Amino acid sequence: MARKSSVGSGLALIVLVIIGAIAKYAGELLIICIVVATAWIIYKLLLANQAKAPPSARLADEASPTPPLVPVVKSPLPAVTRFAPRGADSQVDPRGPSISDGGAYWLPRTRSVELAGRTLGGGFYFGSGLQSIKLGSPEPALIDPRLPVDRAVAECTVRRLEYWPSYSRASSAARGAYLNWLASGRKDPSADLGYVFLYFYGLERRALYDASVSQSAKDELPEIRAEVERLLAIYGRSGSFQLYAGSLLDILKYRVVDSGLYKMPPPPPRAYNALGLVHRVALGQCANDASPLPPEWAYTWFLGEPTTRLRTPATRCPAEFKQLFLQTYAGEFGAGLMLPKSKTRIALERRPASPTFGIGAATHTLRFDLPDVTLLTAPVRKLQDVAEHCYPQLESYSRLVGKDPSRAGTFDAMLELPLALWADRNRRVMENIRKIVSEGGIPAAVPFEKFRSWFPEWQTTTRAKMLSLARVLSDAGLGMEPDLRFGGAVPGLGSPIVFFADDKASAMPSPTARYTAAALTMQLGAAVAMADGAPSDVEKGMMTRQLEEWLHLSESECRRLRAFTRLVLASPPKLNGIKAKVDALDKSQRVAVGDFLTLIAQADTKVTAAEVRTLEKSYHLLGLDQKDVYSKLHVAAIEPISVVPGRGENGHPIPRPPPARLRTGVVLDPAKIAALQKDSERVSVILGSIFTDEPVAAEPEPRPDEDERTSAPAAGLLGLRPIDSAFVSTLVGRPHWTRAELEELAVDRGFMLDGVLERINDASLDKFDKSLLEGDDPIEVNPDVVRELLQ
Repeated sequence: MARKSSVGSGLALIVLVIIGAIAKYAGELLIICIVVATAWIIYKLLLANQAKAPPSARLADEASPTPPLVPVVKSPLPAVTRFAPRGADSQVDPRGPSISDGGAYWLPRTRSVELAGRTLGGGFYFGSGLQSIKLGSPEPALIDPRLPVDRAVAECTVRRLEYWPSYSRASSAARGAYLNWLASGRKDPSADLGYVFLYFYGLERRALYDASVSQSAKDELPEIRAEVERLLAIYGRSGSFQLYAGSLLDILKYRVVDSGLYKMPPPPPRAYNALGLVHRVALGQCANDASPLPPEWAYTWFLGEPTTRLRTPATRCPAEFKQLFLQTYAGEFGAGLMLPKSKTRIALERRPASPTFGIGAATHTLRFDLPDVTLLTAPVRKLQDVAEHCYPQLESYSRLVGKDPSRAGTFDAMLELPLALWADRNRRVMENIRKIVSEGGIPAAVPFEKFRSWFPEWQTTTRAKMLSLARVLSDAGLGMEPDLRFGGAVPGLGSPIVFFADDKASAMPSPTARYTAAALTMQLGAAVAMADGAPSDVEKGMMTRQLEEWLHLSESECRRLRAFTRLVLASPPKLNGIKAKVDALDKSQRVAVGDFLTLIAQADTKVTAAEVRTLEKSYHLLGLDQKDVYSKLHVAAIEPISVVPGRGENGHPIPRPPPARLRTGVVLDPAKIAALQKDSERVSVILGSIFTDEPVAAEPEPRPDEDERTSAPAAGLLGLRPIDSAFVSTLVGRPHWTRAELEELAVDRGFMLDGVLERINDASLDKFDKSLLEGDDPIEVNPDVVRELLQ
């Protein structure tokens, strides 16, 4: 009782104190009560508004600073969460937790969920109630486990989704195919692009919307970029997906760029060789700095240009083609091509793929105060000319490895490559030979067996291999005899081959009629001159110097003839082997050749018995009477053979000049030499008109599947001519253009802007019943047409 009385006395005391305080501080307490009442009313209003908010405002995010207003999963997600679709006859799978009505969340890639009998790795929105950002309809990318799924459908190559795909509006069969594509790795290259875009919608929203308010979403951006790059590598064949996915990567990666990007190695083009924003910025920096375009950047630009169509040698032998392109570019432009500056500035105005952001609006833009030189055609044409120079040099190699890929890297394959692409040890052999014959100034002979030993991989010798060797020697500034292109035969191991320095730019790739005549005359003359043993110096000099002058050979032909002379003197020809070359001569032509051989025999003022016998054989070969040899020699000994008798102005014969004496002690008759010159002119015309060498067997035409030329080009965009189609490819890269920008592009391409815009819209109306271009300034690009055009 005493305790209760004590407590009661205490309470009474407290009440009295409070009453006293109220009496004393009544004004202050009133203010406090008003503040508390106001706070309570605001709190109640907030709760009421939250209850009315759409589900999209209640998306639970792992990094939200306040607890989620919608119950999703209060504890960490298990490795696998199981859900079953809800329907009239279905129940939630009892093996795992379900998601409450109205709940939705982003499922990270580190998590997975089981739905409709399929285990799905994360990377998408899951649940129900999530609204699109602007349209007020369900989020297209949201996988709602309550919706029915046809479990029997697994084929993802059939188009079952609408133009703007949405999971909530898809059929149950389409959902089954989509879930199967997700569960099977999202990598089937033949999958319908509707499934790819539906998945991409979620990545796009997560990267552009969630990451702007959520730190955890920001932390996932590297994973999202890697995933988009993976998808591009598989589905980049679609121009539409290339456009949307590529521009998303640009937005995420290049909001800020370093200066002097062109001084660094270029990143490779995107899937299917498309330039990204980083390439455009680097090329713009190069033009802005008035710096030469480095070879690697030139090659990357060439590959990424939309109008580039690679031929078979470039696609089948990419490493060899690139090496040859870089070498050719450096040879053509030295330090590099100087780029012009366009007036159009670099801009990336991105139109989202997902309709969740609204359709048609450009919601993300990057601008750089740099010229967009990739819009100009003049530099690209120069790069394409470089490629056109490279293709023929790789055609034979490409054809060889195309027939048998295992031969790549062999010596046979190496012979089909330009010398610049040879292995260092083999290229040095050619460079050493070139150095020797250039410094010596005369042809150099070497046994063929020794030459072949310098290439350890050389096992067999064929006509095809010798033809390839001749082409490579020409690259090295060298010529060789025998050369099959000029009537030579495949040399035996013990036979000599003669190398001579030649100028690659002026070298003759095949014999002219005059050279053919000179070579045949050299063979016949060598047979006559060597009939009594080694020819005299006079005969050697006459057989080369006079033929060079009288047949008016080019410098390259003269160099080859000297090498051929050394070869025929080292290996005297047999007259029987020449018979096939003179069978086509008529009687008068054979007589002319016989006269010429007689003069050769008389070049040193003496004719031996052996030379006479050789002349007899030659006459027999020519089908002439052998007895004429003696009468011709007699005439040659008395007076020269003249085409037109020499007479003075008054008609009297011109007196013979006195004999000339060479320093060697051999006496030559200048009149005979002059007559020989005149007669040789007549003979050279005859020989040049009738002698053609044995044709080199032409390589068989490649079968259609071996053709190294570009295949028939695909129809241009909208069925337009190539130049207009290329212009369309440029236009669809941005949602709108100013008229001034398009005027510059039209001038660069050489056409009137209004005319080409009209052609483009007419073609678009014919194909899609909608115009691609709308407005006057700026000119808007219709997103619906772009999507259909690039699909």
